[in-house]
Amino acid sequence: MSKLFDNFFESLDIVQFVENNLVLEGKTFSYTNNGRAFVKEMLRYCAHNLPNNPNSKPVCIVKGRQTGMSTATAALSLYFMYAEDHKAVLHAFPEVGQARTYSSQRLQQLLEDSM
Repeated sequence: MSKLFDNFFESLDIVQFVENNLVLEGKTFSYTNNGRAFVKEMLRYCAHNLPNNPNSKPVCIVKGRQTGMSTATAALSLYFMYAEDHKAVLHAFPEVGQARTYSSQRLQQLLEDSM
């Protein structure tokens, strides 16, 4: 069975799911001690509040460059695909080139390294 499911039933919290199962550049990924702890609450809100609230509004994140959002959105996608009853996930990009870059550099790498 894949590493992705090792701790599946222990916790469905997205941050614990990410930190227990995702590997990035050969290392277990963590939001601790790397300056990206602020992403944890955004992930929890998107993963746990939005899908269960029929009155939820779209989320708009205003951010700078190099803040870890590509990795965070890839982690959110993996969480929904594996921990939330295999939900379908769609990422929309303004240009095809951006979609290719995201798919090959972020999402595909997480899929290969974490499974």
